[in-house]
Amino acid sequence: MQSAAIYMAAFSLISIHISNALSSISLALCILLLVASTPIKALQNGGIVLTVLILFQIIWQTVFYTWDAESWKSIQVKSILFFGPWFVASLDNSKSRNGALFILALFMAWISIPAVLNYFADLHFWNEMISQSKPLAIYSQIYHIEYSFILSLVAISCFYIDKLPKPVLPIYLRILGLVLVICLHVLSTRTGLVAFYAGLLPLAFSKWKNLQFKHRILGIVFIISMLCALYLIPSIQHRVNNSLQDLGTVVNAEKVNNQSFGQRFISWKASANLIESQTLQGCGISNVNESLKTTIVNGNYAIDSYFIVAPHNVFLELAIQSGILAMLLFLAFLVLIAIKAYLIKNWYLLGVVLSITVASNFETLIERQSGVLALALFILFATRVKSVEQKTG
Repeated sequence: MQSAAIYMAAFSLISIHISNALSSISLALCILLLVASTPIKALQNGGIVLTVLILFQIIWQTVFYTWDAESWKSIQVKSILFFGPWFVASLDNSKSRNGALFILALFMAWISIPAVLNYFADLHFWNEMISQSKPLAIYSQIYHIEYSFILSLVAISCFYIDKLPKPVLPIYLRILGLVLVICLHVLSTRTGLVAFYAGLLPLAFSKWKNLQFKHRILGIVFIISMLCALYLIPSIQHRVNNSLQDLGTVVNAEKVNNQSFGQRFISWKASANLIESQTLQGCGISNVNESLKTTIVNGNYAIDSYFIVAPHNVFLELAIQSGILAMLLFLAFLVLIAIKAYLIKNWYLLGVVLSITVASNFETLIERQSGVLALALFILFATRVKSVEQKTG
């Protein structure tokens, strides 16, 4: 049942690109299999925090606000997190996990490579889109930022896998991982890129501490060379130039209309002011956008009302919805899982947590089904790992 649950998790992540209903059905089967096969004593405190978060928001909304369609939709999307204890239960089944990751990586390559080819087929048009802070075309129904986030998690997973007695599958996974890394950089969504590099930090740390001095020098030279080589990719060039222009607009306090980072920066500043005025109670799940817009308009921020966007930040959005306690619960979940991962030297789990934490600062991951799926199911993949230190120690 544990193996079937892992494969259902992979199928849910695959089908979200095509059908929300099919993804939900396979996720429900995954959860049923997890609940049926996981003993209560294996449940982890970090996952329990997610259950508390969902219950807290339901109670908070009931006590202080009325329920409406938008509030129910938000809770339904987050309801996956209610089963957090089962997602973070440490039951090792590495063979099934590697097989499921191989299928998932193969699918992501199948839909990412055509997007890359489509970009190169009309470089001038798509580079102009990037210069205007627009995303490249992808062959998926989900939002492009969640797409890049899932792509980054699949890519780093291909490099964290442990060795099997017959290392054929890990070799194929690493080849697929390299293909996905190339696709991720060509598609050049900033949230996906920063999530990818944050997720690789624990792996780099675990390797770095065992290297001799000369190998460390070679490693530094290699990293610098790779970063310079990345700038040769046209989409990266235009994304960097766009980001610098975007940042310059913020620094110079100019109008940030149509500036992706600038719009978010204004939203973050307004969110901080809004949270300060509604620290404990929040504004209600369905009142985030309206409250934020009112704060920005009345505060004379450097943006026109038409270009106001949501915070694109899990922590800020939770605090606005249900007060600072909701935000602290989500933060506690990340911290507890990170501490657990570090103590047992599970660098894969720590990498996934760092990736989620970084991406959560630039996108409201738990307000969309695809984001919640990625968060929950990659925690599932990563906790079902015994570290090399545990196996050989």
